[in-house]
Amino acid sequence: MRPIVLFITAVLVAACGSTTASPSSSVLVVGGPGSPSVVPVIASSEAVVGPDRILIGLLDSTGTTPIGTPDYQVEVGFINVDKDKNTFVIAPARATFVWAIPNQRAIWFYDATFDAAGNWAAVVTVTPPGKAAVSTELGLPVTATGLAVRVGAKAPSTPTPTSTSAGGVLASITTDTNPDPRFYQLSEDQALAQHKPFVLVFATPAFCTSRVCGPTLDAVKAVAQGEPDMTFIQVEPYLMHYANGTLQPILDASNHLQPNPATTAWGIQTEPWVYVVDANGIVTASYEAMIVPDELTAAIDKVKSGG
Repeated sequence: MRPIVLFITAVLVAACGSTTASPSSSVLVVGGPGSPSVVPVIASSEAVVGPDRILIGLLDSTGTTPIGTPDYQVEVGFINVDKDKNTFVIAPARATFVWAIPNQRAIWFYDATFDAAGNWAAVVTVTPPGKAAVSTELGLPVTATGLAVRVGAKAPSTPTPTSTSAGGVLASITTDTNPDPRFYQLSEDQALAQHKPFVLVFATPAFCTSRVCGPTLDAVKAVAQGEPDMTFIQVEPYLMHYANGTLQPILDASNHLQPNPATTAWGIQTEPWVYVVDANGIVTASYEAMIVPDELTAAIDKVKSGG
């Protein structure tokens, strides 16, 4: 069982040498000659045919330091390179800004629908505040089916730790220092068997390489406050053991974190990840790395109403 590959780490914690921080060789500088002062990167772990969410981060000219605030305007369009290198299949449009880590790490997302697998390109145009726009073409492989469970698929049934299985000791099943007991009342397989719609959060606040797990889990917990009738489930994505009053990861021979059976069943390659599942066990929403609270609330309302 191989470790989770943290594709978004380069964007969110400026990991040096990550391949995701290197755009393709086609770089178009709209504002004038010279090296671009902003380097956009694709932060999504994968792109698949059908509806998908593409995450975009910004690094400085060295490609190592995350930058960006709501004042940065980011637009993106998509080209199917295999068919026509000069024509947009998805016309450029404004991407949506979100704080991945409040007031520290910015990310933008664009909901796109890809009609074919193959070699695509994302043309990202960034306009920093008070500066000229810079356009960069980034390679974007699109596969017919991805590794992670997608919207419209049947949710895998897998047992996850609960307060009951933990003997009431939540610290033995979560690294959240302020856990909400509601998130550990039902196992994921129990929620499926009882035909309860639920929100499933893969996040490890203490060991999250991207540092986004804590903020994302906190955002979901805030949404949960206004959804007393909804089931919420938080799962640590790695193999863990409880010793000396703390939850610790079980590392492999190379000292890497190892995904647990629930993570493997859902096929996710990054964390955090949030899913919404309806009463029939069908995945209706999927959010890699971060959520927009209003968007999550709308997804919850939809499954609660049976829509």
